Amino acid sequence: MFHPHYTYNYFPANDKPSASVEDEQNDPKPEGESVDTEKLLENIAEQTKSTRNLYLVYISYLLYFTLSIFSIQDIELLLDSTVTLPFFQVPVATDAFFYLAPVLAIVLFVYFQLHLTKLRELINALRVLAREKVVHISPWLVTDVGVPGKSQVSKLQQAIVRIALWWLLPLTLALCTYWILTKHDTWDSFIVTNIFMIGVGFNLYFRYKASPTRRMTWLSNKVQKLRRMQKHLLGIVMFYLWIYVLFGAVIPSINSGAIFLKLYNADISAKPAIAESTRSWAVLNGVNLNGADLRYAYFHRASLVRAELRNVKAAYSDFSGADLSFAHLDGAYLSEARLDGADLRSAHLDGAYLSEACLDSADLSYASLDGAYLGFASLDRADLHAARFNGASLHAAHLNGAALSRASLDRADLSFAKLHGAKLRSAHLDGASIFSAHLDGADLRAARLDSVELRLAKLHGADLRNAKLHGADLCDADLSNANLRNANLRNANLSFATLDGVRFWGTHLKDARCLTVEQLLSVRSLYEAELPDSLLAVFESGSELTVAQRRRYQYLRSEESLYE
Repeated sequence: MFHPHYTYNYFPANDKPSASVEDEQNDPKPEGESVDTEKLLENIAEQTKSTRNLYLVYISYLLYFTLSIFSIQDIELLLDSTVTLPFFQVPVATDAFFYLAPVLAIVLFVYFQLHLTKLRELINALRVLAREKVVHISPWLVTDVGVPGKSQVSKLQQAIVRIALWWLLPLTLALCTYWILTKHDTWDSFIVTNIFMIGVGFNLYFRYKASPTRRMTWLSNKVQKLRRMQKHLLGIVMFYLWIYVLFGAVIPSINSGAIFLKLYNADISAKPAIAESTRSWAVLNGVNLNGADLRYAYFHRASLVRAELRNVKAAYSDFSGADLSFAHLDGAYLSEARLDGADLRSAHLDGAYLSEACLDSADLSYASLDGAYLGFASLDRADLHAARFNGASLHAAHLNGAALSRASLDRADLSFAKLHGAKLRSAHLDGASIFSAHLDGADLRAARLDSVELRLAKLHGADLRNAKLHGADLCDADLSNANLRNANLRNANLSFATLDGVRFWGTHLKDARCLTVEQLLSVRSLYEAELPDSLLAVFESGSELTVAQRRRYQYLRSEESLYE
């Protein structure tokens, strides 16, 4: 960019040939005109230099601002750490950068536009004073953009200038706003969004002022009354644009996670330099990471109380020992994730995918996992007290020693699950499938197992006192040495079930199906048990029984059998 040079073209009226020398001598110009013209030319030259310098500073800053935004990592946004500016290597707080950098861009834009407006006024004054048409003021692009040109180079020049003047700032501010929206922080998002709208407002205002000949001409030709409103239309447009951006982009992105941080393989929980006994390492309580990419991310012992983690992609991630109490993980993809020892009390995991996830010794009391998939997951010794697993799949899951008292597992799939020694006292398992599951030594006292499929289930030594097994399918199930005192097996299917050593003390078997004499004689006690009428008739008549079978039956019905 060089010192401006001015070229003038003279267009006499009616395209007549220019006057002769004698005519020019007979029609001299005013004496002070040349002096005023020279002063204007000097002022234009000085204004051009200052505007040119501002232009270079403005464009350079926007480019540097954009580069700085791209250099900020998602983990720096999440942890609110300092960011290092490119080239200068200056550390700046993340929030301070996203607040101050766009404000400075707007200030530079406004200052540059004020200089540019002053330059236009000087050029217009020169045109009026010289009574000539200034065709070309070269070589600076901005001063030359208003000159019409038909060549391809001229059109390209004008396109570049328009982009630099009117589009570069909104695009840069939009990029800044998008970057901060991924953080899903309500306060940061609202501040940066308002800065963006202020910048767009200044942009539209100066663009409106820079094109006076185009102001609403298309509208004024059709509706004259709207010409009086043109000064107010800009404000109306800005208001509705702000409403659209706020409620159409900002709020949905914060709530739904339409845009999100990418924390693939990120180390969130760096071990602090404080005592090892500290419960949590990274404190991210209430953080919004809906939809985030957290694959292989490391959140060991992080504090994520009430965190928003809906629909996150967190396969192979490590949340071991993390505090996720009251967190929302609905629809989260946590395949093979580590959650052992994690605190998930009252957490929401409805529809979450936890295939082969490790939740050993995790606290999931009062958690909601309705419709979740936990196939092959490991929940050994996990605290699942009063947790909800309605319609969930726990196929082949490991729940050995898990505490499931008062848990709701209605219609859950527990087929082939391992529940050795699990505590399911007062649990609800209505309509659940426990096909071929291992429940040896499990505590199922007062559990609701109505219409449950327990075919081939292993219930050796299980405690089923007061359990409700109405309509349960126990075909081929192993109930040896189980305690079914006061249990309700009305209409239950016991065909080929192994009942060796079972305690049927006060058990309701009156409507039980497929129960045979041999099965009943293999139990430990039938004291006060209600038997099916058909079998009761056989035992009372004794005609079809051997002496040993009659004695065995009498003993099982006696109180002495309780102390065997």
